[in-house]
Amino acid sequence: MLTSPQWQRTLTAAGRHRVPPSRTPKRWLFSRSRPNQATASAWVDGFFSNGMESIANSSPLWVMKIVSEVLFWPTFAWNYLLYIRSNDGWYSIIAELPTGGKLLLGPAPVFASMREILVEQAGVSVFVSTLDRDFAGPSVESRSFPMTDFVSPDLPTVEAAVDYIDEQLEAGKSVYVHCKAGKGRSGTIVMCWLMKYFRMTPEGAQAYLAKARPQILKMPAVGRNTKMQQWLNYRVRVTLHDGRIMIGQFMAFDKHMNLVLADTEEFRKVRSKGEAGLGEEREVKRMLGLLILRGENIISMTAEAPPPNVKKSEGPMAGPGRGQAAGRGVPIAPLGHAPRGLTGPIRGVGGPAPAQMAPGAPPGMPPMPGFPGMPPPPPGMMPGMPGQQH
Repeated sequence: MLTSPQWQRTLTAAGRHRVPPSRTPKRWLFSRSRPNQATASAWVDGFFSNGMESIANSSPLWVMKIVSEVLFWPTFAWNYLLYIRSNDGWYSIIAELPTGGKLLLGPAPVFASMREILVEQAGVSVFVSTLDRDFAGPSVESRSFPMTDFVSPDLPTVEAAVDYIDEQLEAGKSVYVHCKAGKGRSGTIVMCWLMKYFRMTPEGAQAYLAKARPQILKMPAVGRNTKMQQWLNYRVRVTLHDGRIMIGQFMAFDKHMNLVLADTEEFRKVRSKGEAGLGEEREVKRMLGLLILRGENIISMTAEAPPPNVKKSEGPMAGPGRGQAAGRGVPIAPLGHAPRGLTGPIRGVGGPAPAQMAPGAPPGMPPMPGFPGMPPPPPGMMPGMPGQQH
């Protein structure tokens, strides 16, 4: 694997290369004196990179496949004319490795002259295509990983392409990666190769690739944030640069692509100890719970399951209802007698016997003394006893 620091230092972009003038059409196809050419090319590129992306997000895949086939030759001709007019190279050398292999990036070699230059002058021996058609010819080795234009590629296809490219580079072969124009799909594969085997961050890989090939499409940060928001609360699979996989519920993110996952499960591959360290490889799982992942360590993120169904608490049923005054449990209308539980002792049960008279003055005696204008003392209390008011 191309992961050692020494190999990382040797990863240098060798520059861009143009097809020799004898191989190019005449320059009069585009006049250098036209002032609106740059504006027109920028408008067309913006339409096909941003406008078609918004259409692809709201259209089924089979529709986008038809659109991709219909627009293949018109958009290829437009990009070829822009190449003739500009100073950018037709293909770009991305990396030269100590094994002798080189990684090149560019558009589809639809003309025989393009294939001859790549094979004879650049030394290309392997063609890697993201198209469903073969432009390499029978004389060289080729491998196709079909991806629909204007649609984000699926992760298994990208991983298979990246691993195949690395195998060929380790064997000392020069690999030419291409899509239709060498800007989008092929650039995505090369960026993923840089992130996986050279531990680059997405921003670092894109900046490195832009120096070697300025034509690649750059995704704006606002579009990335918008895409991230649609996966909130989904259960996602996050692949880290060290090979670990985190699966959890996507809760939050920030502008640096730091992620917050809940109920996270970690999966890592460990090799059991054996002879010469070649033991059997097995997968280990452990629960981590709430987890914060740094964006610089993340290689990819894919959706595993939709958000969980959370049952909402049922509110009161709608109906005609009934109007009633709030009395705090005490009836509003006055009662003729005290409510149960608030009456005094019942005669014969903790009180005077039914035949016993209530306390009072003996017959023939004047009433009990009291103060003028004051009611007499309660029964059972004599004048002057504590508790009486004077």
